[in-house]
Amino acid sequence: MKKLKYAVLILGCALTSQLQAAAITNGDFATCDFSGWQQESDFGAPLAGSNDLSINGSTPNCSAQMNVDFGGANDAFVYTALSQELDLSGATDSSFLLTLDFDVSSDLTSPDPSFIADYFFVGISNGTGNFTSGLFTTADVDGSLDYNLSFLLDSSFANQNGIFVEFDLFLGVDLDNRTDFSGSSLNINNVSLVEVAVPQVPEPSTLAIFALGLAGLATYRKKNI
Repeated sequence: MKKLKYAVLILGCALTSQLQAAAITNGDFATCDFSGWQQESDFGAPLAGSNDLSINGSTPNCSAQMNVDFGGANDAFVYTALSQELDLSGATDSSFLLTLDFDVSSDLTSPDPSFIADYFFVGISNGTGNFTSGLFTTADVDGSLDYNLSFLLDSSFANQNGIFVEFDLFLGVDLDNRTDFSGSSLNINNVSLVEVAVPQVPEPSTLAIFALGLAGLATYRKKNI
């Protein structure tokens, strides 16, 4: 097995922070269920007996797994999703640090450029599937990859309602409607949101949101073909 490791740190210590109470429900899935989370699939809510969404582990060390394209009875073929409205209540000049720890994997990998990988979107949305510009990531699922992402939501988000963190996993398909016919998974380990007191320093008025970056370590594991 070949391993390629890389770390990206876009922004280091540009702010001093005063972290306050967490503002997301069951972000670490310690309850070993989907309390606080909205579930979706091809059929609206996942069907009974489907493989679309499941909980891994045992109390209190659990995680949530999303699956697509596994082909089982009642399973989603096109997409599965998990989302939760963020509690952004706080001081009017506060920002909020959103941290996402998750991994993706596929039971098929290929070096072929014509390979049709499944893919995912992760970011914040308005709850209707429309992602907010400036804070989301999308990538193919080809092999296994771990993500630890951190984003700073600036003070324009303070006390806003209807802002969701959202994870979507989609079937890969091309213009000829070909797919890889291979299941893919997205496993959510932890999502946290904390209020951050930011020093009063001048900043561009047009900057509504920016990413702290791909903070942390991403490890890409790929089988040799």
